[in-house]
Amino acid sequence: MKQYKTNGHYFKPRHFLFPQLGRLHVIGSIRFTKESIYETTNPFNQADWNKGGGLSHSIVPNKNAVMVGWRYYKGKFQAIPYINKDGQNIHSIFQPIDLEMDKLYLWSIRFNEQTGLVEFEIGGKMYTYGGYNWSFISFPRQPYFGGDDTPKNEVSIDWWSNNT
Repeated sequence: MKQYKTNGHYFKPRHFLFPQLGRLHVIGSIRFTKESIYETTNPFNQADWNKGGGLSHSIVPNKNAVMVGWRYYKGKFQAIPYINKDGQNIHSIFQPIDLEMDKLYLWSIRFNEQTGLVEFEIGGKMYTYGGYNWSFISFPRQPYFGGDDTPKNEVSIDWWSNNT
């Protein structure tokens, strides 16, 4: 597990990532500390979901992707499955979980070939999603801050994934 930092969209360090063939399962971990607390420049954007890793089935990072979403919202950290299907972000169908500061959380994203479901596990909570078009070729995804905004302060998270 390494510490990743940003005051923009891209957390550093950045890894050179190669396409992967036949990957059906990715696992990782994430931990938030007091250095992970942030405010966005526009308060409206505080509710946006940051990305905590995963994979995509497109060379475009935010298209056809299955990732772990996280945010610091209303004084607490939260996580949720974050899916982009054909350019549409899908996450509001899931109930976020609250995460404690300074606690290590494991996550996994798995495609179940028998059921056709994408199975997420975040901090011990299970989620499933059907209708995602999994592909033989995938691209690893690294932490990314926000949607439309960046933090006012430098943000740090502890992060690891088995596909980077």
